[in-house]
Amino acid sequence: LVEAVLSALDRQAFNPAHLLISSFDPESLRRIRDRRPALALSYLCQGIPHDWREIAERLDLVGFNADYRHVDPASIGRLADAGLQTYVYTPNRADAVAPLWPAGLAGVITDDVYAF
Repeated sequence: LVEAVLSALDRQAFNPAHLLISSFDPESLRRIRDRRPALALSYLCQGIPHDWREIAERLDLVGFNADYRHVDPASIGRLADAGLQTYVYTPNRADAVAPLWPAGLAGVITDDVYAF
């Protein structure tokens, strides 16, 4: 899958500054990092792992994409303080994530962009 994704990106000539690649699979992220060090990578996870700092350093991540139901302002604040972005998935109501913005939430992955 990694090779297919990278080939597709190469064919489309995407600007790496406009991409964020995320995956539930740390090994896939590592393989992408090895082949395309300029790409921004984010670990897709249910909640922020207890060893988030070690994962972020090992994979050279820009952040984490977590289920909005499994994060809180404190966890997002810790990541933001460490220079990491947090995106949450898949709230389809703006009020569901409103308390997370002041803590440093970077963005939302949603099925309903008009709700935001």
